[in-house]
Amino acid sequence: FWKPVGVTSTTDREIRGNLLDALENNENEAPISHRIFSVGRLDKDSSGLLLMTSDGRVPSAVLRKEFKQPKTYEVVTNKQIRDHDMEHLRRGIVITTDKIQNGRHVSFTARTLPCRVERMDDRCLRMTLTEGRNRQIRIMLQEFGYEVEALHRIEFLGIDLSGLQGPGDWTRLNASER
Repeated sequence: FWKPVGVTSTTDREIRGNLLDALENNENEAPISHRIFSVGRLDKDSSGLLLMTSDGRVPSAVLRKEFKQPKTYEVVTNKQIRDHDMEHLRRGIVITTDKIQNGRHVSFTARTLPCRVERMDDRCLRMTLTEGRNRQIRIMLQEFGYEVEALHRIEFLGIDLSGLQGPGDWTRLNASER
């Protein structure tokens, strides 16, 4: 699914702008007739690849820390990115993020894992992470005084957005992707 900006990564129908409503807006597909789960999340302000499954075991199986699955994003910032800052991002920095533990939101402070950071142009980076802390890229860049203007996931688990028309479009995985 190519998640548009403004869609919340939830299948809870009580939340306006949820994934199920967005998926059913695709005129080429039938309405969702069974329970589905997202494999990971993208925040409401982010766009891009979001995998969905009807097998509730899949998300926890592929998102476990020990598997360290790469996720690649294109990030546009509010100002030119300094080489020095890119090097710090590559090595990992200490940030504080929120996570849910025993049903409660708690703050978690730790160094990010090393990641791949490539300059696309003065204000655009391609970042590949092997962890997925809440709003991680936004917080990492904020530590150096940057604001993220656009965050777009282009690849996850070796699957990309090729074959999709644009935001809101989705398709079923082929045999090799499954």
